[in-house]
Amino acid sequence: MSAPILLQGKSRSVLVLIAVVLIGGLWAWRPMRTKALIRSYARAVGGEKQSIHSDLRAHPASFGRGIAWGIRTKEFRAAAMDLIDESAADEFPAAPVAGAAADMFRSDDAEDREAAGKVFALLGQRGTTELQVALSGMSDMESRSAALGHILEAGDAGQDAVARYYISLFRSPEVAVRKRSRLQLRDLGPSASMPLIEGLRDGNVWVRLFCPHTLADRGEKRAVLALIQGLGDSEPDTGVKVAIGDALLRITGFAGRAHHPDLWRAWWKDNQHKYPPQILP
Repeated sequence: MSAPILLQGKSRSVLVLIAVVLIGGLWAWRPMRTKALIRSYARAVGGEKQSIHSDLRAHPASFGRGIAWGIRTKEFRAAAMDLIDESAADEFPAAPVAGAAADMFRSDDAEDREAAGKVFALLGQRGTTELQVALSGMSDMESRSAALGHILEAGDAGQDAVARYYISLFRSPEVAVRKRSRLQLRDLGPSASMPLIEGLRDGNVWVRLFCPHTLADRGEKRAVLALIQGLGDSEPDTGVKVAIGDALLRITGFAGRAHHPDLWRAWWKDNQHKYPPQILP
């Protein structure tokens, strides 16, 4: 083999090696920069925080990994939680953050478990899937109850997150699971009503069927208008319409209207002044 050919082969190898080093450096640099920005955010004040937040948003995937790192690190945990709270749903992927929080539920440190609950409360609907996976992976009911308890400790946001978790279980093929979820939702606080009302428009028929029953279990008078709207022609399932009509009868005590939307609309026009401000999806 001639010398020029050998040199050519070596040149290619060197170029490939340089490319690998550059790509590897770039792959490592981005997370390092993100961590540095979160450290800076933790110490920043006023408008400086907003400027750092804008820099972080420029790279959503790195932003999500950075927040996941931040919540695991007690020194920067408060800053990471603030970033979750201040960020819109599409500014970073929730999966790595929720995954990190799920791991923290298994920590021996009570502070870590409490922080995990707050993270899921802040994530709300964004973390529902990961929360379901995390809780299903827990071997005993006591661990699941403790994890949900930590989320509920976060107040209204925690109530909302736990409600969304139980509503997601309405999709289960097991009747017993759906019934247990309905019982748990019945006893949650007022903040659980909004996810239930949103569930009236869910794409899953079991969710649309169980949400009216659960709202009636709760005696939720703020859901009357949403239920009446749910009786409209856009609902294809007769069973769901019957469930909505039954829920309206139970909440209002007004008999004889069954599941006919026009009759309920006329009734609402004359009686809406008797009810609190309504929650609409």
